[in-house]
Amino acid sequence: LPSRSDGTNTFTVRCGLGDAADGSEPLNGFYFTYDNSTHDWIGTTANAGTRSKDTATAYTDAAAGTWYRLTISYNPATTTASFYIAVDGGAPVEVFSTTSNITADQCGPFFSINKTVGTSTRYFDIDYVFFALTGLVR
Repeated sequence: LPSRSDGTNTFTVRCGLGDAADGSEPLNGFYFTYDNSTHDWIGTTANAGTRSKDTATAYTDAAAGTWYRLTISYNPATTTASFYIAVDGGAPVEVFSTTSNITADQCGPFFSINKTVGTSTRYFDIDYVFFALTGLVR
């Protein structure tokens, strides 16, 4: 994020896999949310609008101008979604893992910024996106 959300220009960023294409919070999915009041990256799972959010171990106080590698891993054998964050090329750290509110619905990649206050343009940079599916049975 080139700049942080504040009271003058307030925004929320979401990215991951989900079913919302209009910038709203997905009803189904696995995604990270940049919280506009705490500046935390929060791992979230959603199933039919019911969400599990990482409020205890979120990466706190995300700094402007810092690169974050956000990783979501899903293990279908254990129905566990795990969320990892690496800062400026450092080693990934698991920040959230859950078996709650795991969706079976179709989800696609999404990246959104939803601005709720202010008139200045806000954006976020995406440098790299990678998706891997393993263990598929045909």
